[in-house]
Amino acid sequence: MYKIIFPIFATILTIFYSDLAIACSCEPLTLDMKFKNAESVYLAKLVSYETVFGNPDGVGVMRRDHIEAKFKIDTIYSGNPSQYENLVTGMNKENCGVTMVKRRNYLIFESKDNYISICDGSRLLEKDFRKNFDNLLIEQDWFRALNRPSW
Repeated sequence: MYKIIFPIFATILTIFYSDLAIACSCEPLTLDMKFKNAESVYLAKLVSYETVFGNPDGVGVMRRDHIEAKFKIDTIYSGNPSQYENLVTGMNKENCGVTMVKRRNYLIFESKDNYISICDGSRLLEKDFRKNFDNLLIEQDWFRALNRPSW
């Protein structure tokens, strides 16, 4: 009897609670690959954010629970973002979301659907990050070629 009931019970639990065991798993990407995958890359300050709860039954176009954030663009490295960008990220690092802290600076690798994640390289910045990131970019041949004067 136990051999019959346990597998059925385990299957039911798996079906109803499978989304609780989600964890972020990122493919390792080089800086070059992160730039190539992004629609735009820039530094920005978080102006505001809001937690949005998705449809529990999964019906409709709304994503799962997520965060919608508004950023003010500071420095553009590639792409053509507007002065302010509204972006979406996961709720937490377990589902690859970027941690949100108002009035802090971020490095953003924005996708075509205005989504950012820790997997694409987007992140909250440390205070000395900009100088270090600029130096890292200067060392990249492909980046120097993008920024070479056309005359």
